[in-house]
Amino acid sequence: MKGPFSFPKSERLHGKKAVDLLFGSGRAWLVYPFRVVISETEIPEGAAGSAPKILISVSKKIFKKAHDRNRIKRQIREAYRTQKPAFISQLSGRSSKSLPKQINVGFIYIAKTQEAFSLISAKMKRALNEIASRV
Repeated sequence: MKGPFSFPKSERLHGKKAVDLLFGSGRAWLVYPFRVVISETEIPEGAAGSAPKILISVSKKIFKKAHDRNRIKRQIREAYRTQKPAFISQLSGRSSKSLPKQINVGFIYIAKTQEAFSLISAKMKRALNEIASRV
């Protein structure tokens, strides 16, 4: 049984078509240290709405060592996971009057250095609030 603070594989964006759709037709903006990209797709009538699918990316060109990239991705996942229940409640409160949509979100880490977790968490909260207001 998954709790409100879980981040299962079903909530992760994967697959070439889904990623190409996100970057091809998505809207993007900056919330330093992230570049946030979102796209919305219609859900068929019979399907139930689900949580947003998330993609996290850290540049191999900037962070050469895998352990540095993995640490940053772990921090981003943790920041999202801890703030997910509030984000989901914001989305469900806004989308009650609109058509059901699947929201895909990409977080691309653009900073050149490893930032503190407190900064990543604060900026994640800001990015999620902005996503909820733009959807």
